[in-house]
Amino acid sequence: DTEAVPAHRVVTSPKNTLSVLFVSDFSNEGPYTGFRAHYSARDVDECSDDTGELPCDHFCHNYIGGYYCSCRYGYRLHVDNHTCTVECSGVVFRERSGVLSSVDFPASYPKNSNCSYRIEVEEGFKLRLHFAPQFDVEDHPEIICPYDYIKVEAGSKEYGPFCGGQSPGLVQTDTNVLTLRFHSDDSGENFGWRLNYSTTGTQCPVPETPPHGVLEPVQSEYFFKDHILFTCVSGYCLMK
Repeated sequence: DTEAVPAHRVVTSPKNTLSVLFVSDFSNEGPYTGFRAHYSARDVDECSDDTGELPCDHFCHNYIGGYYCSCRYGYRLHVDNHTCTVECSGVVFRERSGVLSSVDFPASYPKNSNCSYRIEVEEGFKLRLHFAPQFDVEDHPEIICPYDYIKVEAGSKEYGPFCGGQSPGLVQTDTNVLTLRFHSDDSGENFGWRLNYSTTGTQCPVPETPPHGVLEPVQSEYFFKDHILFTCVSGYCLMK
């Protein structure tokens, strides 16, 4: 009468194993008949959000005995069968100006991605990148960009790695070809980055005005693709 009796209580194991231990002592003075219990297996819904952590990046599909993940259109399932990543390499930008950003910016960028963006403009121009103030790439308080990062390869120079919450701002290069690489690991929910790229012409030496000649327009600096016009004062002609 003083012992706890399970009655119709249901005991659920946290995993797929459960042990029942029955102990009897040296005496049995009453008509104790023991116990009987029924056990059954119940499928675990791995896709429920009871724990607050879903096992899949995008879509989780439960079935008896397990689950599987799938991804939104434009993504592919990583080899870990949990995270969704994208193909973000192989595109070459040849316009003199444009916009680049991490996938889905300003939403969280894909995990387990290695993106490569190449910009090629005609010789005589120099490329510069201007990162937007909104910048959020996973970082570490003690180690420089061990998880996610951006690197810019421009000729023999490398800029970065960049990560954290501080925008790199303006990156001025001395080349007409560069490659921007963006790496993300298998964790984090950061919203990424966005940049505008533009070109500046290579500076040219100031042309000399010939005797009895006129140069238009007169500027202190001249750059690649600037147009100038030579004419002669009255009574003179321009020689080739």
